[in-house]
Amino acid sequence: MTARNCEDGPASAWGGVRLGAAHGAWIARCWVYHFGDGTGGRDGWQGGPVVLVLAARQQEGARMKQPLSGILVALILFGTVFASPANIASGQVTDEELGCKPSENADEYNLPNVDATGETRPVSLSAASRKAAFNFVLPAGPAQALTVYVGDQWYDLDLALYPKGSCKAAYAWQVKAAAISQRSERRVMQFVRPDEQILKKVVPGAYRLVVAHKWHTMPAFASDFDPSRGFTVRIARTAEMCGLMPDNTAMHPAMFEPDVPDSVKENLRDVRMRPEDALYQLGMTIGPDAPDQFAFMSFNAIISPPYTDLFDFEWYIDGKRVGDETATTMMAVPDLAKPVGAFEHTHEVKVIAKGVREYKDPTDPQYNHLPLSDRGGRLESSCSFTVVEKR
Repeated sequence: MTARNCEDGPASAWGGVRLGAAHGAWIARCWVYHFGDGTGGRDGWQGGPVVLVLAARQQEGARMKQPLSGILVALILFGTVFASPANIASGQVTDEELGCKPSENADEYNLPNVDATGETRPVSLSAASRKAAFNFVLPAGPAQALTVYVGDQWYDLDLALYPKGSCKAAYAWQVKAAAISQRSERRVMQFVRPDEQILKKVVPGAYRLVVAHKWHTMPAFASDFDPSRGFTVRIARTAEMCGLMPDNTAMHPAMFEPDVPDSVKENLRDVRMRPEDALYQLGMTIGPDAPDQFAFMSFNAIISPPYTDLFDFEWYIDGKRVGDETATTMMAVPDLAKPVGAFEHTHEVKVIAKGVREYKDPTDPQYNHLPLSDRGGRLESSCSFTVVEKR
């Protein structure tokens, strides 16, 4: 369906596909402003549909329910597969780029210094209909990991991270998101629960993080929006991560919804998210990648959300306590125990993160919390590394 379909009239004329007769459900690939009276449109961006909404209503004008409620299934993907015949004919999109999508109409931010320290940006939106897009490049080199965080939310936001991959055109991005977060809980960790994801291993190249208000899922959600309030975006790059606990094992909820089309599920099939009950995650990075007998090893604990100052850490190498209570510890390979005469030896590393300082809620002290109090006050991460000595 092309963008022109979206401009031809009400939702019923948008090339919608009937999904469930019992609930009168429809699918429309379009910008949607109000489902109750069937009116809709797009924000002037040129090229094609960028929001996929799966909506259901019992009758015209019925009250909208929350997403995944059985009556309403609302899924924001921020982008759908796009390559119009006109663009292919003109050479703007090649055959190789089918499966790519165009850039959203968004407030653009370029992040030149995404490293282990991370780029942190305070951001605001002028309207619930606006989006913010953060563009950055991961350099070539050893395997890397990414942590993305959208916090300090005064209204409900979602995030999706897209790699450029093999897309050639300047505006084109892979339609399959590398990470998605659509948290909505109120008074969980913050006023609105932060959206964050850890990607344990990512390939070099260009990436685009898109942040949008829930308005793009259902316009009825715009009631909480306040243009005078902002939010915080942080993106950090580290070495490849190991020992993530709890691991990213959760699939997107839409995968379990019978009314969601298979084509949509295919774009979500490989997405793995943190479990719903994992308020915090702990992972580890180890460097260098291929240590020899002269290497000086660095071990780093990664906490998500990035509230590292609320934790103390215990480090163990081969069962022996090392270092202090900080998130980083170091050791020279000659100081490691090894079998006599061995030129290749493997070592086990464990870090324990203990929540020892309260998170102070900026709005109401009754919502202060001690990290990991729901998990016995601690998380453990374990990894191993192998030293191959030069001869």
